[in-house]
Amino acid sequence: MTKAKILQELCAIDLSRISFPKLMDILLNQISSFPLLEIDIKKGSVIERGRINEAESLYMSEREITIRDDFQNIKHFGRAHIPFRPVFYGSMISDDLEYPRYTILTELSERFRKGEDFEIAFTVGRWRVKRDFVACSFLYSDQYQEIERINKLIREWNKKLDENKDLDRDELKRIGMLISDEFAKSEIRSNDDYKISAAMSEIIYKAGKADAILYPGVRSDYKGLNIAIKGGSVIDLLELEKVALFKANIINKKGDLNMTAIAEGLGPFNTEFKWIPVNN
Repeated sequence: MTKAKILQELCAIDLSRISFPKLMDILLNQISSFPLLEIDIKKGSVIERGRINEAESLYMSEREITIRDDFQNIKHFGRAHIPFRPVFYGSMISDDLEYPRYTILTELSERFRKGEDFEIAFTVGRWRVKRDFVACSFLYSDQYQEIERINKLIREWNKKLDENKDLDRDELKRIGMLISDEFAKSEIRSNDDYKISAAMSEIIYKAGKADAILYPGVRSDYKGLNIAIKGGSVIDLLELEKVALFKANIINKKGDLNMTAIAEGLGPFNTEFKWIPVNN
């Protein structure tokens, strides 16, 4: 049985019925070769991350809006993390969405995604990348074909495969497409459905191949760009620059997104945000 066939069968099973150690063993020892795209994230790039505000409360420190540190409460698989292993999920500027906060809003509100009436307040932190680093991606899913930037990357990757006669091009392409489909998966019945993409992320983090995983935002119909940075790299790579409060709503099919407050100062070590209102 080919490696691609093994992976195809793995992707087709009910993932709640396989243990995570067995899944990792299959990926590492039976498949082992993965067609990674490496993407340079440049110094000065912007990454934004959002969190819903409950009952008009305000967040007052970076700790409240950055990567989670309550390891014991991270009990489920996510698209790019395993239980008890936090990662920094954020959004970046994409070809289709200039402002990452729109991608963030699709992640935070199901009613927004459906175009239903809703209203929420959410805080967005803007972090600046302190040094160049590498993110890995699997961008071969048919879901991404309409994104020209991704198509260009795929063409460059195919060219490299064609130039290397020692590689089984068709096999690697099939593996890449299967893993990409796991990262692009939109029908999530339970958190176990994230097991394969979470496992691949863990393999990349542990191997030291990259500090992050980059993938198009599933909930923004693949128009937004999301990034997951491994926990141990966040402080080294990112510096909090700005924090703002937004209110978003849809009323009678008309949508609105406004900044309502901004942290004029972040305080010592980003522990005392000084909020001031913004007049729109």
